[in-house]
Amino acid sequence: LKSVVRVATCLGADFAPFLDRVVAPLLQAARGDRILVERSADDSEDDDGDDLQPGEFVVRTEALEEQAQACQLVCALAEATMGGYAPYAEASLAALAPLCGSAITSDVRCVAAAALPALTGCVRVADRERGGRGQAALGPLLFALDALLEAIAEEAEQEPLEAVVQALGACVEAACRIEQGDERVTRADQCAPLLEGSRLPPEALCRALHACLAATLQRRAVRAAEATLDADYDDEQCRADAQAGDADGSLLFHVGEAVGSVLRTHGVRALSGLQAEWLPRL
Repeated sequence: LKSVVRVATCLGADFAPFLDRVVAPLLQAARGDRILVERSADDSEDDDGDDLQPGEFVVRTEALEEQAQACQLVCALAEATMGGYAPYAEASLAALAPLCGSAITSDVRCVAAAALPALTGCVRVADRERGGRGQAALGPLLFALDALLEAIAEEAEQEPLEAVVQALGACVEAACRIEQGDERVTRADQCAPLLEGSRLPPEALCRALHACLAATLQRRAVRAAEATLDADYDDEQCRADAQAGDADGSLLFHVGEAVGSVLRTHGVRALSGLQAEWLPRL
C-alpha cells in the first residue's frame, strides 16, 4: 500500500478512480480491530515467556504499527487526490477521528489528528468543484472538531496534545478557506465562516483553547512554587522543569496559532469568544 500511495502522490487527482481498491483495507487497519487479541487455550506463553491464561487479551504491536501507518497513508491519499477523496471522507473520519482520544499509543493519536484537516478539506474542495460554496464541509468539520475538543479536554501527554491543538486550527482553515492553495490564510475575506451560527460557534473553540492555556499556566505556577518551597529541589529537578517549560512553551505557541486560525477564518465574529476569558488573562 505504501507504493500505491506513492503512485497516488505522483498522479494527484488522476488517481481518484482507483481509491475504491485502496481505502477499504487502509480504514480496516486504521480502526485497529486486530490490536487486542484474545488468547486461546493453545497459547500458554506470550513473547516474553510469561504465562497467560486462556481468555486474557494481549496487544499485538505489529497491529499498532499498521494502525499508525494506515492513518498516515489515509492522510497522504486525501492530500494527493483532494476533491477525489471526498466520497471516502465520511468513512475515513468515522475511523480516524475517535482515535485522537482513544488510541492506545500516543503515536497513533498524533497521526490520526494530523489526518483530519485533509479529510475536511477534501470535502470543501469537491463542493467548490461542483459549484457549491463549501457548505458541504460543515458536517465533516463539526465531526472532526467534536473529536478534537474531547481529546483536548482529556489528553494528558504533551506531544499528542500539541498534535490535536494543531489539527484543530488546521481543520478550521481547511474547511473554511475559499480558494485552494498552499499559502496560508491571512484574512477573513479569504474564508467562508462556516461555524457562525452552528452548534460549535467560534467562541466555543476559543473557550476550549483558553482552558488549555489555563492548564499550561497552572503547571508553570506549580513548578515555580515547588522550586521555591521544596527543600529537596536539586539540579536534576531544575533540568526536568526546564524541559517541561520548553514543552509548555511549544504548546502555548500552537494554542496561539489555533486561536489565530479561528480569528483569520471568522474575523470579528470570533472576537466575542476572546473578550470574556482571554483578554483578562492576557
